[in-house]
Amino acid sequence: MNIFDKAKTKLQESGKLLQKLIEEYAVFDLPAKKLILKKKTVILLCQQAELKVDKLTSLIPDSQEGLIALVEHNKIQIKIHFTPEKITLKDDCIEGQLHLLTPPQFETDSLVYRSLIAGWKIFLGG
Repeated sequence: MNIFDKAKTKLQESGKLLQKLIEEYAVFDLPAKKLILKKKTVILLCQQAELKVDKLTSLIPDSQEGLIALVEHNKIQIKIHFTPEKITLKDDCIEGQLHLLTPPQFETDSLVYRSLIAGWKIFLGG
């Protein structure tokens, strides 16, 4: 076996290792034209979103479906359980829509905000 055959064999082996590594993060479904993100990728994207979005305190994948975001604004904590839909990659950002899986949950220590939230929930029908 000459040196070129050895190099070719090594490259083929490294390609298989690289493919296995990539499949831990994402899988391409060519017939359906979909990119399926694995848990490692979703967690990495959640960590990146936490760093870049001001009021987002936590973003974690739910064990059953979707993501759970914790947002804090004016001492009000909001828990949002959602799945992303219609995601579009732009030059410098990602745009998309969210599908809420459960109604948002609001928590605060402020009596005024708690009263407003309770009134709003009653107005919306619970």
